[in-house]
Amino acid sequence: MRNWLCGGLLATAWLVACGEGGQVIVDDFTWIEVTVVDRATQLPADGARVRIDEWQTTQDGVIRSWETPGVVYDVWAVAPGYLGAPRPFEAPLQAVAARSGDVGRLRVELDAAARLGGPGRIGGTVLHNGQWFTEGLAVARGAVEVASRLDVLGGFVFVDLPTGPYQVTVLGRGLTGTPASVEVTADTEASAELTVTEGGGVAVSGEVSGPSAASSTLYLTHAASGLPVAGLSVEVTGGAPFTVEGVPPGSYQVRTGLEVGDGWVMDPELTRRGPVTFTAADGPVQGVDVGLSPALGGLSPTASATTSATPTLRWTEDPAADFYVVEVQDMAGRTLWGGFDATGNWRFRVLAGRGEATYEGAALTPGARYRWRVYAADQDEVVPSAFTLIGASEELEGVFSVERE
Repeated sequence: MRNWLCGGLLATAWLVACGEGGQVIVDDFTWIEVTVVDRATQLPADGARVRIDEWQTTQDGVIRSWETPGVVYDVWAVAPGYLGAPRPFEAPLQAVAARSGDVGRLRVELDAAARLGGPGRIGGTVLHNGQWFTEGLAVARGAVEVASRLDVLGGFVFVDLPTGPYQVTVLGRGLTGTPASVEVTADTEASAELTVTEGGGVAVSGEVSGPSAASSTLYLTHAASGLPVAGLSVEVTGGAPFTVEGVPPGSYQVRTGLEVGDGWVMDPELTRRGPVTFTAADGPVQGVDVGLSPALGGLSPTASATTSATPTLRWTEDPAADFYVVEVQDMAGRTLWGGFDATGNWRFRVLAGRGEATYEGAALTPGARYRWRVYAADQDEVVPSAFTLIGASEELEGVFSVERE
């Protein structure tokens, strides 16, 4: 029988193969080495937990496995005081070793976030018909509400939790199951083992406004985390109804128009006072209406760009716009500059004819990532203070990094 190799580095995950007595076999295995760091400081992210496909790290951040060269491994990472990676709707993080004996290295950079407020952790497994269940989200509700992806062994982990009682459930299309009740303390990882069955959930329906040429995928996401729920998506077109079946109880946010480069975004006029959300319970949910609007193009900077701490944000103007509203947020979604207040009114605007704005908000952190969007507005001819948003830039396009000092 093979022995697991012990040891490792803080916030580093290892996949290694061992022979009898713990000796390393170097001719028919793949090492996967994942280092997790703070994006801004490039220092190790304390307490990182990494999942590589079916393997999940232990508490010390070390992973050990016997693997095959050439296989691509999906990677997820979480750490106290950070946003998990990858973020919702971002491309998966992947590691691979090309041939036997190689080391597949991946550096994961986490975006800092306000801590949830505690040292607690919950880990567990989800089963379906006696098998590991992988197509869903584990959700813990207590002092805070958080969600975790499931790995291919049905495993999940929550970190950074305030102590106290929690209920852990699973969200997924048509799923039912009994929540697990756990008590989170500061010195141990609470365990939650869940079993789910099919045949539950309700129908959620609504209308999609917008041109008939507009099309996109509509997602139902866990409202608190923004993570999409497996199976709860549907293709939609402008001017047509939609229905999502099998929605389990919970609070959801509706997202659509996320495909970068297709020319459509979720109607910003419907969302400028807040996201489109609903709660599913025992019966059908109707009237969850959304819309699709034309996307503004020509953005600079975008995801591949590194900028100064006072970037100039540029876009291609809409001939029908009277003015624009520019918004800069951190990766946790907190607005740092511009955007809209709680009543949906703009904080400042850029008049038509400029097509650019230079950031003048609070100092941006060197090395950190931020997201910006621009909205096109049509001013009311009768009531000067009134306006309608007629377009916006792609929601996932305007991500940039600030150059390090």
